[in-house]
This record gives sequence, structure tokens and C-alpha cells, in this order.
Amino acid sequence: PEPTPTPEPTPVYTPAVTVFEADGTTPAGAVVEGDEIVVRGSGFDPASNVGTRPPAPGVPAGVYVVFGSFSPTWQPSQGAASAARKVGDQRWAMTDASFTSSAVAPYQSSIAPARVVLGTDGAFTARLTVTSPAVLAADGVYGVYVYPAGGPVNAAQELSAPLTYQAAPTPDPDPTPTPDPTAPTLTVAPATNLDPAVANTVTVSGTGFAEALAPSHQGLYVNVGPVGFWPAGSAPAASGWLVSAYLPKASIAADGSFSTSLTIPAGAATAGTGYEATAFCAHACSGSVRALDARSAPITFATVGTEPGGTPGVPGAPGTPGSPVPTTGAAELDGILASGSVVPGQQVTIVGRGFAPNEQDIVLELHSDPVTLATGLTADALGVVRYTVTIPAGTPAGRHTLFLIGATHTVSVPVLVAEPVPVCVARTVSGASLTWGVKEAFRSYVTGSIANGSISSSGVTGTGPFTWSGGTGTYNTEDTVGRASFSGSVTFSGHGGVLDVQVSNLRVQVSSASSGTLVGDIRTGDTTRAGIAIASLNLAAGASDASSGRVSWSGVPATLTATAAAAFEGFYAAGEAMDPVSFVLPLGATTDCTAASGANIAKYQGGAPGLATTGADVGTLVGGASLMLLLGAALVARSRRKAAVPA
Repeated sequence: PEPTPTPEPTPVYTPAVTVFEADGTTPAGAVVEGDEIVVRGSGFDPASNVGTRPPAPGVPAGVYVVFGSFSPTWQPSQGAASAARKVGDQRWAMTDASFTSSAVAPYQSSIAPARVVLGTDGAFTARLTVTSPAVLAADGVYGVYVYPAGGPVNAAQELSAPLTYQAAPTPDPDPTPTPDPTAPTLTVAPATNLDPAVANTVTVSGTGFAEALAPSHQGLYVNVGPVGFWPAGSAPAASGWLVSAYLPKASIAADGSFSTSLTIPAGAATAGTGYEATAFCAHACSGSVRALDARSAPITFATVGTEPGGTPGVPGAPGTPGSPVPTTGAAELDGILASGSVVPGQQVTIVGRGFAPNEQDIVLELHSDPVTLATGLTADALGVVRYTVTIPAGTPAGRHTLFLIGATHTVSVPVLVAEPVPVCVARTVSGASLTWGVKEAFRSYVTGSIANGSISSSGVTGTGPFTWSGGTGTYNTEDTVGRASFSGSVTFSGHGGVLDVQVSNLRVQVSSASSGTLVGDIRTGDTTRAGIAIASLNLAAGASDASSGRVSWSGVPATLTATAAAAFEGFYAAGEAMDPVSFVLPLGATTDCTAASGANIAKYQGGAPGLATTGADVGTLVGGASLMLLLGAALVARSRRKAAVPA
């Protein structure tokens, strides 16, 4: 008879992990932030941990390998919530058979960056970077943790290896920093003892501005303004400069150098005040890119009314050094816009010299057609008249002249009056409401028998769709632009806490009569993406209503944005239809526009008051001769896929 074959012994798996330094041989004990460590596992049954949810449904899902800060009770088998496990860096050990299976195929692109191979012998090797979580677990212990992936509970494969963690040391500041020879620099010629009573043309030259030629940039703004007018490291103002010019890329050499001429108008500068040339990134990047910021050495203007060799500002007898020298025919004007003009309703200050000491009954007139603006003005002891006046409403655009007329002496200064700039006016929004269900299929999945989860809310009513109330903001009825912001959150939990998604702090932005955006915060597990565009709103396809007291839209189609799709870990693609959105914006008193309600900036460019910066959270729109749009940069946290969101 044939011999009976001996059965293969049943494998016995005893899970174990060992942690080494980056060389893979020296056991790890104390680690410093930024170190690389090697984690070796053995004895992990490759056929266990069958996934209970995407992205590994119905196949052995392997284990997560994590460096982080975990609470003393962190194990899923002991009912610990995901909040007990704070991840710094993570890998996913999965077999080739599972990774290439048809069940995992739709999710391979999201798993692959973090995957390491779990062998058929139950072994794996993973390299982790020592990274502290942004938020630590209560009573957290730093170390390496291994536990089942994909949702199943398996206490035998919940292992930990505590490590002594130390944050990266802060480097000592360099006591003698070496100037960067490639840093942007500006020079001005001429730059000393300029005469403020006449127009001055200066040449501004720059080197080190090659970054302005980057595809994402659009050249430079070059300006002259008072020293200290633009605080270092801050976004520059759009108006208030003595003179401004735009330098397109074509005016900048390949090596980042340029030379341009700026003319400082007569009377624009004040004697004794320091000025400087400045340069910064043009247009949209002016509010966020500081690498192109540059300032020149001070530009000085000679003190008017001082003889050569005299001491500025020290009065004396006529004809002696330091005494005032009467000037005739010229005056100074403070308050001119960067464009060199004024607008009706704007205040300017005229300074005239050469009058008799303490002379009275001086008259201020605006010509061409003479209009008396003030009478009974009095000069000071040095014969100087200083008076602030409002350019009358209705003054026609064009060139005019301001005259100070005394008994025996007259001075004048030209003034260019520009067309009035429209002022952006909005209405306050208070008590707004927003109704949205996120996605009905998602709600059904969370509360269904697979995820066996729940939906909870804070400051929000309804069980789906949900209603956010008490929203505030501003709305521009003329341009159909505005925003309302809402507090409150809705949280979706399932799979014993592995599925954990929260939507909060919604803002509805109306960009036009046909389009809008739903903005908010999405937290997925331990990762929060704040202030992202969640859905694009097709307002034209919804039903709208407007009255003197409110505006509203209902049944507005909403499609998922690419940014929000990433927040859902790729389970919903960009362009996916979400639940429709409805909102009501009650309108109150008039107020200044914000960046959210004055987006039609072409109407409001110029130097007159236009857009207020309060209440905006996606950038600030500022009027001015050069009309710069200052956009805040948004920092999106890197996603470490600790939990997945089901479709």
C-alpha cells in the first residue's frame, strides 16, 4: 500500500516587533524628532485581520505600523476610541495578495505611498520618521505601535514598543549672519537733498529679483514712500505712496536686475521727512510673497526756508544763517494719492510760505472757476500757513489750482482732481440659516448595518438634512456678492470609531447671481482641513428670491471640490454630486464691504475708501492706483491615512 502522506504542520504565529535606529542593527531607545527608525515585525498571521470596511473589504488587511503618542489604554480590543491614538508617522503592512486583489484595487493609489510588504511568513520591515503629533493623547506615551488595519479587532496583534522621545533642539541664532549676496537690493539716484517744491525724477535700480520672473508671479511694484510707512514683513498698502509703478516681467532682466525712473510730484514730499524706495511682488502675490521685498537707503529732501550753511528749523534775523528765507509762488500739498490725484470729498493739507509773520485774513481758493474754500486764515510766526481742506463734492475732474492769497503775497499749487471712485456698500447679515445634508448616501452608510455608526451634531438642528442657524456676514445687493458664516458641527462615526468625520464652521459664499461656494472645516480622524472649499454651488440652477429684507436660494446643486475630495480620503471624486444647499440671508443696515462682499473690484479701484478688511477670511481686497489683491496663503495639513472614509 501507498504510504500515508504526513500532513503539513499548522503554522504557529507569535507576533513580535523590534525597533532599531536608522542603521537597522542598533536597538532604538532614545529618539530625537526627525530621526529615522526601522521597525521589524515577525509572527503576524498574514491571513488574519480580514477587513470590515474599505479600503480592504473582505481581504486580510494586515497591520498599521505607527510612531506616535498613545494613551496607556489605546487598544481597539479594549474599546479605546481613536482619540487615544495620536499618529506622528505611519505605514501599512499588507500582503501582495491583498494589495493586488480586486477588492483593494480601487484604493491602491491611496494605500501605496504608506504600504510596506507583509510577507507570507508574517514578517515586515518598515521605516518611520520620528514625528510628534500636532495634538497629543491624554497621558500619551511615545513609541511604536502595531495594531490590525481595516477595522477588525485582534488583541494578539496589538503590540507596542515605548521609546524616549526628545523634540529637535532649537538651533542657536547666528550672532553674525552673513548677508545673502543674492538677496534683492535697491539703489536710488539722486537720493540726497532733493527739492520738495519741484518734481524730482529718480532712477531706481534693483538686483536679485530673479524670483519675480517665476511663472506664478507677474513682476514687481516699485514705489517711493515715507520710511516706516510699510512695516517690515507685512503686506504692503495699495495707496499712500508718493509714487508707484508696475514693472512687468519684460522690464526685468534674466539675472533679476532692472532700472526704472519714477517722478515724485512737486509738493508730494515734506522737507525733513525720510523717504525710501521699495519693491515687492506684484498683483496677487503682493500679500503673501515676502522674498521679493526690498528697501533702499533713505531718500532725503532739503529743508525749505533755510539758507545754505544754516541750521534747519532754527529761526533768526533775516539774512543771517539759519533764518527763514521767504519763498514765493510755491506751496506744498499733503494727502495726494499714489496716482498723483485727489477725488471730490477727500481732505488735503496745503502749506504756503512767504507770508508776513502772523499775517491774518488769508484766503484759500480753488481755480479754474474760483471757489472760495476758506477765509480768515492766519500765518504763524514764520509766515507759514497750514490748512486742511476738503475738495468740494461736484468738483469736475481735471487740472485745478489751489491758491493762498494774502495782502501782498500769493502762493499756489496744482492739483489733479480724478473722477469720484464708487464706494462699495454692503448690508449686514444676521440670523442667517443654511440647510444641507452633506450626502444622503453617506448618512445611510454611516447609520446602516455595515458601519453600525451614528450621526451627532452640536449647534445644528435636524437629523439630515441639517440646519445651521444664526449666521452672520455681509451681502452686496448691487453686485450679488456676499457671505454668511455659521458655527456648529455635524460628526459622523462608525466602525467602532475608526470612521470619524466632522463637518463644521460652514460659510456660504455668493460670488455672483449664478455661482457660489460652500466653505468649511473637515476633520477626518486626526487630520483637520480648515477653511477649505467643500462644494461648488450652481446658484443659477436653484430657486432664488430677493426682497428689501432678505435674499435666499433653495435647492442649489452642489458638487464636491478636489480639495474636499482629498479630505474624504478619495472615496468621493471631485465633481461628485452632494446634497442640495438652501440658505436665507436676512439683510440689515448698510456697512462697508468686506473681501467677501466686494469681490467686484474693478468698480472700486482707485484711492478713495472702498473695501474694509474686517470680517474677511479668504484674503483682503484693497483699492489703490495699482489695485493689489492680497490673498492669504492657506496651509493644508498633510494627510496621514489612519482611518478611511467609506463610500
